[in-house]
Amino acid sequence: MQLYQKKILTENSYLNIYGLYDADLNGQQLAIVAGLCERRDVIARSEDESTGSILPNKVLIEIGNAVALS
Repeated sequence: MQLYQKKILTENSYLNIYGLYDADLNGQQLAIVAGLCERRDVIARSEDESTGSILPNKVLIEIGNAVALS
């Protein structure tokens, strides 16, 4: 048996999201993505789920891109 250890959330953890660099987000958009990542992590830990099942990375980037439209 192996014990699964969840990744520790750091201030810059959101920078490791696959596809983030290709999304070409501005500072405001990155701040929103960072906040969503932090919130997603809190919910995932409380629900004992993976972060991807709470809010997939692709959706995080889509939300960041949508902010530019507002």
